Amino acid sequence: MTLAITERISAAISHLKSIDPTYWARTLAQRLPGGAGSQVSGHETPEQLEDTLRTCSWEPYSHPSIAEGCTAFKTTCIVGREGLLPLQFLAEDRLLTLDDVKGTGFVSCTVAGVLGIEVNYTVIILGGAGGTEPEHEIVWTFHPGAPVPPSEVRCAKGMHGLTATMQQVRDLGLTFAKIIA
Repeated sequence: MTLAITERISAAISHLKSIDPTYWARTLAQRLPGGAGSQVSGHETPEQLEDTLRTCSWEPYSHPSIAEGCTAFKTTCIVGREGLLPLQFLAEDRLLTLDDVKGTGFVSCTVAGVLGIEVNYTVIILGGAGGTEPEHEIVWTFHPGAPVPPSEVRCAKGMHGLTATMQQVRDLGLTFAKIIA
């Protein structure tokens, strides 16, 4: 039996909460105003945002930046601001911070003091849990706006937290900056 989209998303949230509740709590908090990256509008608490994610009307969504084996859905009941900005929209003298706060082993860069583009939809991406439970689907991420490919730049020891110029960031191969408060 195939689960309806809303039930499928709710089940993926529940499974992620059961295997990594800290990650899920951080993800919800990060999407609220004052967090880093993409931010939703109209939600003040993680619980309120989770409830909306579980009860929204979702539709299938495809995009070339969605990883193979993942499934994405889109809703217009959660709006907000994109949390990534292409580097070409930043001044050449802008300083950026190298970041791997999630401990993924891949570095990205962050920028403060700018606003993301307002969008009228949110995307949620589901994928396998991996590890000992690859058959279980979990929420990989959700955010207002279209996905972008994840960084493929390995985070060398000591790289996290370094200040970098636009040229240094481009030389690493990065093309987007994550917006932080």
